[in-house]
Amino acid sequence: QFGKTLKLGVRSVGEAIRLQPAYAAAYDNRGLIYYEEGQLDKALTEFSQAIRLGPGRPSAYYNRGLALRARGEIDAAIADFDVAISFEPDAYYHLWGRGLAYLFQGSLERAIADFRHWREMFPQDSYAALWLEIAERRAGGLSGLRQAYAALDMSKWPGPVIAYLMGETSEAALLAAASGPDAEVQRDRMCDAAFYAGEFALLAGDKKAALEKLGRAADICPRRLNEADAAKAELARLAGQP
Repeated sequence: QFGKTLKLGVRSVGEAIRLQPAYAAAYDNRGLIYYEEGQLDKALTEFSQAIRLGPGRPSAYYNRGLALRARGEIDAAIADFDVAISFEPDAYYHLWGRGLAYLFQGSLERAIADFRHWREMFPQDSYAALWLEIAERRAGGLSGLRQAYAALDMSKWPGPVIAYLMGETSEAALLAAASGPDAEVQRDRMCDAAFYAGEFALLAGDKKAALEKLGRAADICPRRLNEADAAKAELARLAGQP
């Protein structure tokens, strides 16, 4: 869920920068590598340099927003997502990034607005349906998954996640459906299965199950997925509750 930037090795990117010191995309790429390695300070330095060299580059603002959000600097992250959205208002991942930042901040109505906009643009996007459901339910609203169901292709991932959350399949069946054609796809799906099951355990008031599932998500979700930051943010929030 990074911005549309080709990721290369640090050595290759360093060589590109040596040959073209003003090449903004190379700094953006190197920032992504550092971000995925968890080196957030280095990632922020690279994204900021990409922005200085290419101030019209929305991916650099989006990626810096991700790094700031991961550090808990939510206001600064939202400011960067705002810029990215101003350049690309129809890019769903910008709305996803900012909507999550609002959710972490507790600004539920703003999170709902971003997720609803995303869903209105892409009514067949199952992730939009999932995040709008989480935000609206957290704000005290009623479930909208049944209404969204008809527009979704349940044969494609994360369709099995939605089926599980609607009580139409078992957790064992969900985990079986998460089996992917390769290790990376399978890891991403197992991340989804753990994270969203944890979120909906929270909505159901089962904190014990939520902690177990969200803890598993925090352990297995690759940093490039929004669910990785979301799992850690939820665990931190729950740690501060009785």
